[in-house]
Amino acid sequence: MASGRTESQKTGDGVNKSEVSSYQNKPARKEQQKNTQAMWLTIRSAYINREDEPSINQLAGEFGISQSQLGRKAKSENWVSRRKNYWDKVGIKILKKCSSDTAERLIRNQKVVAGAIGYIVSQIKSESIRASLGDLDKLIRLEEFIHGGPDSRPDALSGIEGIIRELGKKRAMEHRDVIADDRKITNGTGSDNTE
Repeated sequence: MASGRTESQKTGDGVNKSEVSSYQNKPARKEQQKNTQAMWLTIRSAYINREDEPSINQLAGEFGISQSQLGRKAKSENWVSRRKNYWDKVGIKILKKCSSDTAERLIRNQKVVAGAIGYIVSQIKSESIRASLGDLDKLIRLEEFIHGGPDSRPDALSGIEGIIRELGKKRAMEHRDVIADDRKITNGTGSDNTE
């Protein structure tokens, strides 16, 4: 027993049993290490990629890992900033896609409206159809809306109907002023009275 090992630790040929079991379990340890790496990758992906940010407590319960171990791993691999960067990129991609789709739709709609207005105007000129002021106002408001203008009637008072209303009010006010001046003159209270 000069080596400090008991007979029960040695095999018949003098080899240490722990060395033998270590050698025999090497493939099992590699497999376990792969499983551990895959598990951490899965947990990290769950934290980073989920739409609703999971808490460390939720993930620890879901994957059966201690909160402290999971917290240390998240901190050492900077999961919080990785998640922020990931969702910033997702947001930018979504905005670009939406902007692109909106721009394409807007261009298509502008072409349709411009073509329709051109056709209707040519039909009015050739007296094939008759259009009312309201019809023209609707077309103008539609074109304004397509180009980013207001989309509701109260907001569109700057259209033809709004202008006509304003002119009508102005003309009515002027007419009232003229009538009031005429009354003053006929009653003798006006400044043109030379008595």
